[in-house]
Amino acid sequence: MSTLFLDVPIRGMRCAGCVKTIEEECAKVPGVVEATVNFAAERARLAVHPRDFRAPVLVRSLRDHGYRPATARVAFRIDGMDCPSCVQPLEEALRAVPGVVDASVNFGAGRGEVEYLPGSADPESLAAAIRKAGFAAKPESQAAAQTDDEMRSLRIRLAAAIPAAVAVMFLSMQHMIFGRHLVPHRAAEWIQLAIALPVVYGCGAAFHLGMLRGLRRLAADMNTLVSVSTNAAVLYSAWAVLAVRPTYFDTAVSIVAILLLGRALELRARRGTRDAVEKLLHLTPRTAEVVRDGTPAEVAVADVRVGDLLRVRPGETVAADGVVREGTSTASEAMLTGESRGVEKSPGARVIGGTLNGHGALVVEVDRTGKDTVLAQIVRLVEQAQGSKARVQRLADAWARRFVPGVIAVAAATFGVWLALGRPIDGLVSTMAVLLVACPCALGLATPTAVMVATGRAAQLGILVKDAESLEAAAGLTQVMMDKTGTVTEGRLAVRDVVPAAGRTREEVLRLAAAVEKNSEHPIARAIREAAPPDVPEVAEFEARPGLGAVAKLDGRDLVVGNRSLMSYCGIDIKPITHEISHAAAAGRTPVLVAHGESLIGLVTLADRPRPEAAEALARIRALGLRVGMISGDDATTTGSIAGELGFTDAHGEVLPDGKAGLIRQLQGTGERIAMVGDGVNDAPALAQADVGIAVARGTDVAIESADLVLLRDDLRAVPAAIALSRRARAIMNQNFAWAFGYNALLIPLAAGVLRGVGLYVDPMVASGAMALSSITVVLNSLRLRGFGGA
Repeated sequence: MSTLFLDVPIRGMRCAGCVKTIEEECAKVPGVVEATVNFAAERARLAVHPRDFRAPVLVRSLRDHGYRPATARVAFRIDGMDCPSCVQPLEEALRAVPGVVDASVNFGAGRGEVEYLPGSADPESLAAAIRKAGFAAKPESQAAAQTDDEMRSLRIRLAAAIPAAVAVMFLSMQHMIFGRHLVPHRAAEWIQLAIALPVVYGCGAAFHLGMLRGLRRLAADMNTLVSVSTNAAVLYSAWAVLAVRPTYFDTAVSIVAILLLGRALELRARRGTRDAVEKLLHLTPRTAEVVRDGTPAEVAVADVRVGDLLRVRPGETVAADGVVREGTSTASEAMLTGESRGVEKSPGARVIGGTLNGHGALVVEVDRTGKDTVLAQIVRLVEQAQGSKARVQRLADAWARRFVPGVIAVAAATFGVWLALGRPIDGLVSTMAVLLVACPCALGLATPTAVMVATGRAAQLGILVKDAESLEAAAGLTQVMMDKTGTVTEGRLAVRDVVPAAGRTREEVLRLAAAVEKNSEHPIARAIREAAPPDVPEVAEFEARPGLGAVAKLDGRDLVVGNRSLMSYCGIDIKPITHEISHAAAAGRTPVLVAHGESLIGLVTLADRPRPEAAEALARIRALGLRVGMISGDDATTTGSIAGELGFTDAHGEVLPDGKAGLIRQLQGTGERIAMVGDGVNDAPALAQADVGIAVARGTDVAIESADLVLLRDDLRAVPAAIALSRRARAIMNQNFAWAFGYNALLIPLAAGVLRGVGLYVDPMVASGAMALSSITVVLNSLRLRGFGGA
């Protein structure tokens, strides 16, 4: 048996003792002959027998022990999948390639994604495995061209099949239309045969080739049903021409024409499920004006490099991510974040490639290009989500694989029963109808089309959904827990109240406090400066008193700003506002006292302010029937104050990051399904523990590993929108499944002729139209999610 040598990068080794652990774990994996680990290089060299080697076992074992073997991912657009029963054999073919860790094929998306160990597998070998299984594979980047080719081919075949079907129908029904044969009956039958053969075996070649591919892998799919039924019609009719019996050429030709039309309509509708991604892909302009060595030049966007200076005129689209160096303007980020208002841009501000510049000209220094830009990350995450599978879809795929053999068995039984009744022609027609009316495609499209449209619409609303299972989980939530600082609140101090002493005014208190604080960078100082009026007096001899406050000279007297201890040290009497100070402290606010000379001027209280939209967001979440709680590392008094202000009934203060995860776990133990909303960094353990982790992206970081959903804009109203969208998607999936099952349960018995005695039956032409319509109905139903507007 041949031996293959693999180099596997492994992260997470902390000491030389890890080497022995990894070597021992690798040795336990089937197919591994020898394992040698280099601690310095963080790499394992494996000698394996390719036929026996199990990469998933290796990766799972190392991950279970806290190590991170480096894997790669590649996505393909797969052509030739005509029904959901193609999925399982394709996945099995990919998983049989040595080094493949996991493979997921999505029929609705026409996409396959493979995780593999570099060095043991590569995109070329994976594409070869797909081709060997009887399908065509192209890299993700060529997807649009592939879809266009498929649509072009369908149009050509339709252009031939539809006139042919009309001609055959005319020849077969001429005596009914005109009361006589304009073309002699026998001649008309031979002409029908001559037309039917190229239509059925030329225009309909894809169905017959698909059946042959299935036979090679000992599997049956939708192509098998169509091919068997059309072959039966044509071959019987060819015999009937010779035996002078009734023919069914019109049925065979019409079936091919109707199915091709249905497939074209379905493909067009399915392309609509990728609208969101297509729009994102077209955001980046083709060219950009770059200044290099002081000389401006127009270059292709692909040639823009990190460090280049871009000139962005008013109304132009920014070509790459970067930082504004010159100019002021606003930028519309609506297509990326869902934020409809223009975002102010001035020197030092970040701009995102694909956003639209407003009224001013900008010079931007590029710091991210190509696949590293925010837009590229968003597209990658949306495509990954659209290609993923919900849990229910895995069951549907398994059921679909058994569906076609079951239909063939029903068709055989149908023919046998009619034959036993002495009515073989009725048996042939009913058998063809059963084969044609049965539709596994509607079942296979029920979930993926809904997932594709929902995740695309979510991206347009500024919500990134990591995968289908996250979308599915969000629909079943019972409670939402939120981090306080920076999530429910703005994450910075702000002036909440001003209490002037007798004879003083609010403006005077703020003006004098800001006079001292304008020389400080303390968060309290910044908050006071932002709230103060513009006419702040100049002070002298500023002196910071760490832990107490600050003192300066104004008009020859001390101007004191600080806490009670500083006032006591300076001999200032604060008894007139002692009650207000105590009240502020009890409410979790920071009291700052202001005195000039020996006179108390007043009190300024500060606190972290709730986000402007927080109350509205919480109301929308509650309207969805969910409970809302808050977790914070701040003291219980401050946490309780914010909770009371916003109406939280469940608030937990003084909880450390690991404690947040423990609290989530405790709630889950009572049967709650929890969403945790946080920043993705300090709250990472809690986000990972929750049933659905929702992170608010900071700046340009959209690929937050610990989150299931990522909000691209700082707006809590996106949380109820995401939950409402997931519920709507689940409802659409349920409707699709109900339609798919109900359609087959109703029409297969009718096609078999169980009610033919009372005049209720489905003939083959109607059956083929019904099959095409069933898939289109599911896709169109899923496309209704594009109109989702929010919670």
